Amino acid sequence: MNWTHKLIAAILVLIANIGLAQEMNLKIIQGSIILNREVVSIPLEMIPIQPADQIEVMQTGVVIVNYGNKVLELKEGSFSYNDIITRMKKESNSFNSEFINVVFTEDFQKEKPKAAGLATRGGNTRAANYYSPLDDFKLIDKSLNLEIGNSTTALLGEVFVFNKSENDTILKDASKSIKLQNLREGSYVWGYTISYNQGTSKVKEEYLNTFIVPEKSIIQKEKVALADFKESIKQFSVETQDELLKEYYHQHKIIAPDEN
Repeated sequence: MNWTHKLIAAILVLIANIGLAQEMNLKIIQGSIILNREVVSIPLEMIPIQPADQIEVMQTGVVIVNYGNKVLELKEGSFSYNDIITRMKKESNSFNSEFINVVFTEDFQKEKPKAAGLATRGGNTRAANYYSPLDDFKLIDKSLNLEIGNSTTALLGEVFVFNKSENDTILKDASKSIKLQNLREGSYVWGYTISYNQGTSKVKEEYLNTFIVPEKSIIQKEKVALADFKESIKQFSVETQDELLKEYYHQHKIIAPDEN
């Protein structure tokens, strides 16, 4: 083999090795980890793991690790990079790119703007200007709960719900929690005015929020995809399944059926 052939062979090997290079990423589902002697407790932040890293999952902690098309759940214990690779080969399952894209995108909290209506990810505390569902999310269930604020939020007047597609106001109600059922296909606006205390001041705000009821064919397609995703995460703990579903609903802009 002459030097030209050797050079070509070397380049091909290099390209192949680059193609096989894969990143390892970790997400905390609950609890804390110690990464290289530093405590990390930020839920759902994507953490790159390097070959020299040492990870300790604390008591009650749950994390998931992605390497290539494989995902592994880890609980309490100490793990090196090589330990994880070994367990990946024995215990993990392979997933398609759709699953990996949903679960291991950048941190949800970093992607979303800090606007009214966003609840703290991983927490149950509602802000005074909280609302649900988030704007432009799709309803694929038969019912929907509209939720406004917390116990300190004062609703000024009535909430209205307007079907833009049919130019029809379908409801007016003076409640911060409203259940809607059997909604017709279309784009909806729901609006209201609230007031709440912010420090020593009283704040008054008006909101026009939106949601969508898709056509039946889209609803059916979304339900099939959701069922497939739920089936694919059955081997994980309940805590991990819950967080992965939250990620899925957010990525696909779906109002979670089990929260209605």
